Amino acid sequence: VVLANAAPAACSDGAEPPAMEGSSTLLLATDDAARFCVRLLLPTDRYVAHLESRQAMGGLVDAARLDVPVDLALAPVTLHFDPEPSALSLDAEGASFEVVASTEDDGVTTAAAGLPLSLSNEAGATLGTAATNASGRAHFALDAARLGAPGRGELRVVFAGATFAAAATHVAQVERRTRVELGAPEASDGQLPPGSPEDGIPVRVVVTPRCAKRGCAGVPTGTVEARVGDGNAMAGAAPLEAGEARLVVTFAMPPAEATPVRLRYVPDAPWFPPAGELSVVQPLRAPSPWRKVPLMLAGLVA
Repeated sequence: VVLANAAPAACSDGAEPPAMEGSSTLLLATDDAARFCVRLLLPTDRYVAHLESRQAMGGLVDAARLDVPVDLALAPVTLHFDPEPSALSLDAEGASFEVVASTEDDGVTTAAAGLPLSLSNEAGATLGTAATNASGRAHFALDAARLGAPGRGELRVVFAGATFAAAATHVAQVERRTRVELGAPEASDGQLPPGSPEDGIPVRVVVTPRCAKRGCAGVPTGTVEARVGDGNAMAGAAPLEAGEARLVVTFAMPPAEATPVRLRYVPDAPWFPPAGELSVVQPLRAPSPWRKVPLMLAGLVA
């Protein structure tokens, strides 16, 4: 096909237009999301689009090829979410999505009724199936924990195609989020085991994503910080490893016999927001007199 005669154009205003390379090859630039789109005016027929990405970045990115069959005798189907999802909470019991399917002919958009659609994530896990109603809408309702692990991902709605309509896919870039809760396994009724404050008191903290109670996967990363009493000065911090942090709480001045300690989770990714602080009480033992023996002996020698 001589693509120079097919009026190649960008799909949206402001997008970089395609460039010709010879008469049958178009050069298409990808956008910030690594996607491209081109519109062509072609006679109704069956075609195969030959797509090729060339080596880039000094050979660090390999070339790839893909052949896409296109049958213009079939009605083109357009899918989109209404509204388009972006941030998804995994802590909610359920999640619901509305998908709208339509066809277009000579600039007239018509609702596509009776189309079987499937919903999946970027891993290919099927989340649900639904058919469009008379207004071209399909409703998906599912357990939010099935959406996938916390982090960036995709929601894909797919129409596999039929004898009267072409296959179609729409992908929404989403971010799955869950709140993170703190726990101190050694604490009992909000009190940690007694410790001596001379060299700092070790405290073990466990972080748990709230959605884990319903089976979602994912291990929070970041840091746990400790603050003593009502002050804002940090008294200890430690990074998370496998969902645990082992920090040593130090005291700037002689504390009371029982000192409140506030534990705070500081995430390093936006999909793990903290659920709140954990407040515990640290009972303190009096300093051991044996710790003064070396100092006394040194004084006697002097």
